Amino acid sequence: MSTGWQASKETIIFINITPLASTIASTARRFEDADNQSTLRKNRDRKSIYQISAATRPVLIYQRHPQIQDFLSCRRIPTFPTPHRFPIFHSRFPFRYPGSPLCGLPHTSSQHPPPSPRTELSAVTMSIDTKVAVSGVSGFIGAQVACDLLHRGYTVHGTVRKNVPEKTQHLTALDGYPGALKIFEADLLVPGSFDEAVADCDYAMHIASPYFLNAKDPQKDLIDPAVNGTLCFLKACHKALVKKVVLTSSFAAVTDHGEKNKVFDEGDWNTTSTVDSLAYYHSKAMAERAAWKFVEETAPEMKLVVINPVGVIGPSLIKPMNETMTIIANTVEGKFYGVVDLSFTFVDVRDVSEAHIRAMESDTASGRYICCCDRLVSHRELVDLLVEAGFQPPTRSLVSKVMTSVIKTMSYVVPGGEAGVFTRNQLGNSPVPTNAKIIQDLDMEFRDAAAIVKETIQDMIRHGHITPEN
Repeated sequence: MSTGWQASKETIIFINITPLASTIASTARRFEDADNQSTLRKNRDRKSIYQISAATRPVLIYQRHPQIQDFLSCRRIPTFPTPHRFPIFHSRFPFRYPGSPLCGLPHTSSQHPPPSPRTELSAVTMSIDTKVAVSGVSGFIGAQVACDLLHRGYTVHGTVRKNVPEKTQHLTALDGYPGALKIFEADLLVPGSFDEAVADCDYAMHIASPYFLNAKDPQKDLIDPAVNGTLCFLKACHKALVKKVVLTSSFAAVTDHGEKNKVFDEGDWNTTSTVDSLAYYHSKAMAERAAWKFVEETAPEMKLVVINPVGVIGPSLIKPMNETMTIIANTVEGKFYGVVDLSFTFVDVRDVSEAHIRAMESDTASGRYICCCDRLVSHRELVDLLVEAGFQPPTRSLVSKVMTSVIKTMSYVVPGGEAGVFTRNQLGNSPVPTNAKIIQDLDMEFRDAAAIVKETIQDMIRHGHITPEN
C-alpha cells in the first residue's frame, strides 16, 4: 500500500515506505527517549508532525531529533531521486523538490546545514546494531566522530591510549545518546593492540595520529606512530573482516606549499616534505601511502576510503587546543607582529566528522577526499574577526614583497624550527585546495569559513585558551 506523508498544507508526497515505517518510527522513539524532553503533545502546535500509516495502524513521528527531522522533511534533495539512490522512494509518486515553485515547503538554509537525506537514510537503515571501531576518541576529531555516530544510534568501539578519567570524561556526557559506547585501550606502536576493539565491528575509522610541528625526535615521535599505527589498525581490521575502513589522513599528505595558479586535488601528493623538514607533513604522506599499499597487496577485499582535511577548527568536545588553533592564539598574542601575507584553509570539525560518516555509509565512496571550506581565510580577515570579538592583535599591515622577504629571512630564527619552515613555504604562497569531489560524491555542504572562525574564537574563550581585552 502507498502511504501519505504530509509535507505541508499544499503538498502531499506519496511514498511506499511500509517495509521501513516501523523501523523509522522505533528509531524516532529512541531519539525521543534519549532527548529526555517534554511529551509529544506539547509540540503539536509546532506543525512538526508527519503521519505514516504502517500496515493497519498509524504512527506519529515528531520532528524532534535533527537527524530524523532532516531526513523526513526532505529539505535537501538536490535532484530527482531514483530508486537506486533512495531505495524507499519510488518513481510512481509525484515528487516536488524543495526550492522549486511547485513545492509547498520553502527551501531553508542555516549556518549549520542539515545532513544529506542520503546519509540519514543510511543512518536509519544501517545504524541499528551496527558496530564501528574508532581510534583516538580522546582527540579533537575522534571525539566529534564518536559523538555523531552515537547520535545516529551506532555502537562505537572507541580506543584511547590510556583509559583514565582525564582522557575519557568528555565521553561520559554521551551516555544519553541512542548508540552504545565501549572504550578500549590501544597503543599505535603495539602490534595487536587494536584487535579487541575492532573485533566484531562492521566498519572502522582510524583517526588517532600524533599532530604537532616541533618534535624532538621526528622519526620516533611522528613518523613511527603514524605509519606503524596505521598498519596495526589495518591489520586488525583485516583480521576482523571489517567491511570498510575510513582513514583520517590530511591535506598535508597532498602538499606542504602553494604553487602559482595551482589548485590541488586528490591526485596530488606531497613529495617534498622529509623527516628533517616538516616531519608532520611527511608522516601523513607516509602513513597514507602505507595504507593504500597494505590494502592493495594484503587486503584487496577490504574497502579503504581516505579523508584529507585541511586545518581543522570549530567547537571542541575536549579542552586541549589543537595545533591548528594555535594560529588564532598566536595572532592574539602578537607573534605575527602584524598582518602577514598568509591565507589559511580551514574546515569545521563537525563537517570533518560528517564526511567520515558519509564515506562510511556510502556504497560509492572511493579513493581520497579533500575536506575543506569553499574559500581561504586571509590573515587580515582573521585579525578583523578577532578585533570584532574584543581582542587587540597587532593590525599593521606587513603584506608586501619586501616585508614577506624579511619575515622569511627572520623565520630561520623566529619562530625557527618546523614553524619557520612552514612560514617560508607558505608565506605569500598559500596552497589552494578544491572540495569538488567530496561535494559531488558525498553531497557535502560546508559551513562558512568566517562563521567557523567566529565559533572557534568563542570556544577558545570558553575553554580559557584566549581572553578578550574588552
